[in-house]
Amino acid sequence: MTAMMPFLKQNILRQRKNNTTLPAAFTLAKPKNKIESETFRTSPVEEQEIKSQVEKLLQAGLFKESNSSYSSPVTLAFKRDEGKKTRLFIDFRKLNALCKSDSEPLSLMDSLLDKLSKAKIFSSLDLASGYLHVPIHPKDTEKLAFCTNFGLYEWCRLPFGIKVAPAIFNRLIRRILTKYKIGFACNYFDDIIVYSSSELEHWKRLKTIFEICEKENIKLKLSKCVFAQTKISFLGYEIEQAHHPQTNGKVERVNQSLVTRLKCKVNSTSTKVPWTKLLESVTNEYNLTPHLITKYPPAYLLLGTLPYDAPIGENSYYEPVNEARNLALQRTIDYHNKNKRRYDSRFVGKKFNPGDLVVYEEFHYPNTRKLSPPFSGPYEIIKQCSE
Repeated sequence: MTAMMPFLKQNILRQRKNNTTLPAAFTLAKPKNKIESETFRTSPVEEQEIKSQVEKLLQAGLFKESNSSYSSPVTLAFKRDEGKKTRLFIDFRKLNALCKSDSEPLSLMDSLLDKLSKAKIFSSLDLASGYLHVPIHPKDTEKLAFCTNFGLYEWCRLPFGIKVAPAIFNRLIRRILTKYKIGFACNYFDDIIVYSSSELEHWKRLKTIFEICEKENIKLKLSKCVFAQTKISFLGYEIEQAHHPQTNGKVERVNQSLVTRLKCKVNSTSTKVPWTKLLESVTNEYNLTPHLITKYPPAYLLLGTLPYDAPIGENSYYEPVNEARNLALQRTIDYHNKNKRRYDSRFVGKKFNPGDLVVYEEFHYPNTRKLSPPFSGPYEIIKQCSE
């Protein structure tokens, strides 16, 4: 990483004046309708902040003074990095109501995760002011005009808040990766992940990506980039070299049980005791409570002993620990078989023959399948291996 820093600072982080990206254009469903909005009321401090940012962005060439018949109001939004309202934000709601939709397909999370399944080293790249990399076609800049208390301006670059901005930007990154035939990186909007099977190969691939960024005038935000890690967080998913999804699912299930018990404890106390002070007692209660399936508390099966206040009835007892573990295992298997019979009873068996096309249902625990295809395929059956 240290050896790559001079390259990063000289070639990736510097501003560039020339841009070869094709200008973006968008169409209004009702082009004859004009949008006129009054400026939002702002405090003197907010107005000074807006004026300061407008002057800075105007000097950078991101927008220019305008005499457009369109007008959208400007305000300040909260910026998490600075902990206060410093993000310049244009209210494009009226313009978005007139914009035609863009049907650019977005990447499916299942497809992205499948590409990363055999990788060992990962890097996550974040584009600085991602949408501002895209210039706006001159005929459309007037539509992006916004009003302030000290003048009317129009964007020359694609701003955040436009209805079609995500589709336009995603298309740009997709075309760049396709243009250079990059098969070791994938993107989701302005987040790009680079993956490799070895560290040496990974640094070569990173250098290739940096050179492409230089050619295409793409600027990265170094503070949000992560380089050459065996475990990385990408779009809310924890991606690593090797994992055991079933084990992760079991851990998540236990954690969910503890969270539910904590909520009940906190809500049942009149003084609203902090959950951190209740965690130990809730954990003990969980370990001492007999499981519905095994009929034994986890503490007994794990340690073989119980504290003096274990909730055992007067006419009940626990078998010796080794016998209890065997019984718990058998009860778990019996319960699994019972659920399997119940599940299988809802489906009619079908015999498949060579040449048939089938789809395969995939489960990616603990990751969600929301907005992702539940099946992969189709696959052709080659031969029958068993009855």
